[in-house]
Amino acid sequence: MRKIAMLFLLTNSAVAQESPHGQLSIACEACHSADSWKLNPHGSFNHDSTGFALQGRHRVIKCASCHENLVFKKKNPECTTCHTDVHKSELGSFCLRCHTMDSWIIADMKQKHQQTRFPLVGNHALADCEACHARASAHQYAGTPLTCISCHRTEFQATTSPNHIAQGFPIDCSQCHAVDALGWPAKFDHNLTTFPLTGAHRAVLCAQCHGNGQFARISADCYSCHSQNFAQAQSPDHAAAGFSHACQTCHTTTAWSPSTFNHDQAYFRIYSGRHQGKWSACSTCHQNNSNYAEFTCLTCHTQANTDPNHTGVSRYVYSSPACYSCHRGA
Repeated sequence: MRKIAMLFLLTNSAVAQESPHGQLSIACEACHSADSWKLNPHGSFNHDSTGFALQGRHRVIKCASCHENLVFKKKNPECTTCHTDVHKSELGSFCLRCHTMDSWIIADMKQKHQQTRFPLVGNHALADCEACHARASAHQYAGTPLTCISCHRTEFQATTSPNHIAQGFPIDCSQCHAVDALGWPAKFDHNLTTFPLTGAHRAVLCAQCHGNGQFARISADCYSCHSQNFAQAQSPDHAAAGFSHACQTCHTTTAWSPSTFNHDQAYFRIYSGRHQGKWSACSTCHQNNSNYAEFTCLTCHTQANTDPNHTGVSRYVYSSPACYSCHRGA
């Protein structure tokens, strides 16, 4: 009987000394009270020493929540070891990139989004996640296209002023619209086209050149917009004189008048010299409004006043061509 009692004590002693945690180099009292297996709040064990500091909600959960069967060694520190990845690994295994240990709820999603390849600005900062992420209800976010047309095709197709489809507009909305502002404000830079806007063209409404919402294949030729100005010009009469339709030859985009045609350099000094201020219109000298190659000096310089001034001048002839040949620089 005494031998049986001794064997019972030895057996119980062996069982009591076997740790349910496996082989650990930590003394029991580092975690447990001496009078109970309950955790000692004043124990010396510091979870930080494992390389996984307990923060947020990890401080209040039971050990067995992470350490099944109370076996502590070789526990994988990755979040997905304990937490089901509702994103199905499409965002990686590092949950702390978006979530915190205090809560799964992301309070600063906009700020998190700014760190992605698609920062939220303008209207995008006000949009619901589901507006762009069709699978957001299933917590699927990766793979969302970054191109404008992927979300805004409906707006692109429905726009009629101007008609984006008919005009062959690019589907890269950012070329013409500011994505960093509310609404769809146009930011189209005409100066990047083959027809930069200068002078008076800057103040012209788009519709004046782009009638009927026509934006593509618009002629850059001046006459295509200014044929009426050409037809109405009377001093000189451009149509009757057969002037070129290349308006830029004589005019600038600053204003139609004065023209840039320099009579002094091209033909005869009328803006300077002795003839400055002595003419009121082109017709003063060019009386044939249909042919500006013809001119007269004789209206102002009568023969009675001219002949006495040329006494003794060899080969003097009273005629306009003769006057021009000798007095071109007058």
